[in-house]
Amino acid sequence: MAEPDARANLPWYKRLGLRVATPRFVRKFLGPKVFAKADRWMLERTKGRLTVFGPPIFPTLVLTTTGRRSGEPRKVSLVYAPLDGAIHVVASNWAREHHPAWSENLLANPGADVISKEGSFPVRAHLLDAEEKKEAWPDLVELMPQWDFYTTITDRDLRVFRLDRASEGADAT
Repeated sequence: MAEPDARANLPWYKRLGLRVATPRFVRKFLGPKVFAKADRWMLERTKGRLTVFGPPIFPTLVLTTTGRRSGEPRKVSLVYAPLDGAIHVVASNWAREHHPAWSENLLANPGADVISKEGSFPVRAHLLDAEEKKEAWPDLVELMPQWDFYTTITDRDLRVFRLDRASEGADAT
């Protein structure tokens, strides 16, 4: 994680993100149970233009995966990083001890759909291998410093997926 003096050089919204996302109560309850669900609801209704706190400070999307056991659509709101012409998402799960269900769903079925301020479109997920992740990680942490902090408090290797636009005619889900 960024050293305290390095944090001072971060923009206000990244310092705020770190301050809000690091307390245990937020990571265990408020983040996944309240913030994420409320944001998903608002992002869907505003086509990615608003979260419950107003315009997104970080790039945010709603990802619809197919449940690996149920086969039902499953939706989650996520911060994403636009890198190299693709969308990158980190399966941080608020640094909890298990991978988020959406990442398990993408492993079972890499076809998904995205709603963001750029529109709605199908995507195909690719789990980054160790070398790809190592290359992308500095850019990801530049966007969202708490992801680096999360690696210090969980034994889990955070999965990173690249979401590439699928052809419109393909069955993405």
